[in-house]
Amino acid sequence: MKKIIVLGLAAALTACVPQRLLEESKSKQQECEKELNAVKKSAQENETKLAELNEQYEKNAKALGGLQRDTSIIGSNYRNLTSKYDKLNLLNEQLMDRLNKLLSGSEKDNAKLSSDLQLTQEQLLKKQDELKALELKLNKQQQELDALAAELKKREARVAELEDILKKKDQAANDLKKKLSDALYNFENKGLTIKQKNGKVYVSMDESLLFASGKTNVEPKGIEAL
Repeated sequence: MKKIIVLGLAAALTACVPQRLLEESKSKQQECEKELNAVKKSAQENETKLAELNEQYEKNAKALGGLQRDTSIIGSNYRNLTSKYDKLNLLNEQLMDRLNKLLSGSEKDNAKLSSDLQLTQEQLLKKQDELKALELKLNKQQQELDALAAELKKREARVAELEDILKKKDQAANDLKKKLSDALYNFENKGLTIKQKNGKVYVSMDESLLFASGKTNVEPKGIEAL
């Protein structure tokens, strides 16, 4: 009777050891899969942010192109008005010169010259107002261009940062997959089946790997697999 009790205790202890190892192995596998899922989720979130930033970047780039075209047109108009202003200013100087020369002339000539001079001065004042308004508009456009260019620069930096994060996340996910595969594939086709699907590693183990036929004790190769 004592021998039977001793043998029973030994068998129970032997069965507990592989069960503990199996639970530890499953726990480690679950932790690895949890870490992998967290990495994948973070990568997907970063990919979404990157897509949003790229879309905003394209909109800003398109707006910048429109502002640049508008600024080019305003600059051309500004140069044309400046040229006209210079011509009117020259004409005013010529009229003033004629006025000085004809001060001693007839009253009729002086009246005509005075009228021409007044008209020219009015035109000059009008052109000056137009030039001032155009300068204000041009300055405003330039400020908008500078602000948009600065925003685009920030977007480019953010896009580059997210791309780098995604690259690191992908590398971490690949490293984790390889770590799991290297640890388990050594037992493939030896009573242990391994499959990868949707970024997860699935492991199934045959009883023949753990127990010899008709036995309840775990085989050494089964303990090694666990």
